[in-house]
Amino acid sequence: MLAGGIVAAFAGPNLARWTVDLFEPVTYAGSYAANIVLYGLSVVILARVTIPPSPASSHPSGGVGFGTIITQGRFLVAAASAMIGYGVMNLVMTATPLAMAKHGFGFGETTIVIQWHVLAMFAPSFVTGHIIKRFGIMNVIMTGALLQLACVFVNLYGQAEWNFIVALVLLGLGWNFLFVGATTVLTNHYSGPEKARAQGLNDFLVFGMVAVTALSSGALHHAYGWALLNMAMIPFIIAALACGLWLRTST
Repeated sequence: MLAGGIVAAFAGPNLARWTVDLFEPVTYAGSYAANIVLYGLSVVILARVTIPPSPASSHPSGGVGFGTIITQGRFLVAAASAMIGYGVMNLVMTATPLAMAKHGFGFGETTIVIQWHVLAMFAPSFVTGHIIKRFGIMNVIMTGALLQLACVFVNLYGQAEWNFIVALVLLGLGWNFLFVGATTVLTNHYSGPEKARAQGLNDFLVFGMVAVTALSSGALHHAYGWALLNMAMIPFIIAALACGLWLRTST
């Protein structure tokens, strides 16, 4: 899975660049068509995969319910850290191509920025687990928040190409530390049937946030601009930093 993320960092942006003008004069139609082909291939491959059913004893039963889990402090701060890390990353990443186009950059330059961003998202995962063991989950979560805060400051500093590259690399690293750190909290804290429920509830909240931010990023950039969109991320990032600090002091 991690290797797939690395491949995607190079294959995805280049595929978009090669197909963006495939159906001129309709820009981006080729990129969407390429995605349709990839999704179709995924469906074909998944249709041929046979997943053995889980033993009956592995299905969650007993333990506390969703209502209890969602009121537990450790779950709340872990889920909030993952939601904020993913939400900030998704908002800024999705708005970056719009900001670059507005400041006169071409599609090829944008794909390079996104390529570095995706690489920064997934490449650290090969060592993030070791970093967590060495420095602790809470420190990794707080570092992730600080990296995303640095991304905002770099974006506010200027709109040169290096600003976008450095900011998106920091954004990807911050996402990795926040998301992996927060999900590690859940896997370490819960066991048995509660573990499946906590993970399922966390995924529902996190990817619900992903859907909301993906749909709203363009509208927010259009309505308020690049600078204000970045500044709006600061309170949320500080909240994620507070979550990491709370986890560290409560253990």
